[in-house]
Amino acid sequence: MSDHKQDPIIMPTPDGPLNLTEYTYATHAYLVTTPEGHRLMMVRDNKANAPFLAEKRPLWEKEGYQIEYLPLADARRKLLGG
Repeated sequence: MSDHKQDPIIMPTPDGPLNLTEYTYATHAYLVTTPEGHRLMMVRDNKANAPFLAEKRPLWEKEGYQIEYLPLADARRKLLGG
């Protein structure tokens, strides 16, 4: 990790602000849309999210969830309604 300063990336959530700065090494994220139209974003992490999503994605899609794998900036923009 480099030692350059970076402005924090703060995302508003219903539970309060979420600091995404620690995840900025990621280049892509999964944007999940529930059957009710709610959206959530999971930052791709080979060690944690990738195996979990590989197992759950087919089940979630059968239940009506839409899962998109997008560049991080595009996922953030869609999540925030842009």
